[in-house]
Formats: sequence, structure tokens, C-alpha cells
Amino acid sequence: MRVPVLYMLGFAIVVTLTSAMAAQSPTSNLITVSGTVTTAAGATIDNAQGIVKLARCDCSQCATPECKCCPTQLIVDIQQGGKFIFTVPHGTYTFEVVSGGLSAQVQLDLTQGPQRKLDVTLH
Repeated sequence: MRVPVLYMLGFAIVVTLTSAMAAQSPTSNLITVSGTVTTAAGATIDNAQGIVKLARCDCSQCATPECKCCPTQLIVDIQQGGKFIFTVPHGTYTFEVVSGGLSAQVQLDLTQGPQRKLDVTLH
């Protein structure tokens, strides 16, 4: 069975346009950060909260850093075993965790990639 050249050309155009649209999807600008919060002695921190604060937005759909696509602050629940996960647009952030008199503050350059692993030690 022979496939007409025009059908093949049309299929190639559809695949190319679909790939280009997926690359410009708003989710392509997101990065997911996951990790564990522990004490300096290695104990995990359960049921705490962390705060992600925006320092600089790199959202590709924005004309200015003050746009609404990047959250200025995000509360992150630290689950049992010290596990956490959050997703934000690409940018530069500060992640702060405070629990029982211990704290940590980490500067995050989240300008590239879809995922990042981050372990935080409280002092």
C-alpha cells in the first residue's frame, strides 16, 4: 500500500506544530522541587511548614518580574519523615524552614530544568 506524499507531508507538519506548541506550554516553565528536612544530628522534621519566597521571576510569558505568573510566597507543608514537594515557575527563590527553635534558609536558583532535589538541614 502506497501512502500519498501529501498525506505524509501533512502528518509531518502536524507533528512539528504539536511539538512546538508543547514546548511553549505554560507547564514547560515549571520546576518541581522535592526533598527532606532534617536536623544537624540527622533526625527528620515532621509536620512543619516551609515558606518559599520569590526573589526574581524568570517566567517566559511575563513582560516584567512583577507579573502574576510567579507566586511571591508559597507555604510548603513538611510531611512525616521530613518530606516535602512544591512546584513553582522558573526563577530565584528563598526557601525557609523553622521548627522548634531550629531553622534553615536556602537560596534557590530554579532557572532551568523540570525537577530539582533539595535536602535542608536545620541548625
